[in-house]
Amino acid sequence: MTLSINTLMLAIKAVERDMERLEDFVSDEFSAEETEALGQQTQELAQALGELGRLYERERQQNPDCPPLDQLLG
Repeated sequence: MTLSINTLMLAIKAVERDMERLEDFVSDEFSAEETEALGQQTQELAQALGELGRLYERERQQNPDCPPLDQLLG
């Protein structure tokens, strides 16, 4: 499966936003079970962000006019 650089940029920003929202949400009081489930979701988003970042950097080699990953991330 091949994704365009623009699609990767959008996906990276969306996952980053989701992680920020989830981290804000986790700051509220929850039971241990709920906190564990939210922590798992955060880990899954972090893994997805890492995978998207690697794909983005590979595609960026062929599109050097696109910003580096660290500029894309908040």
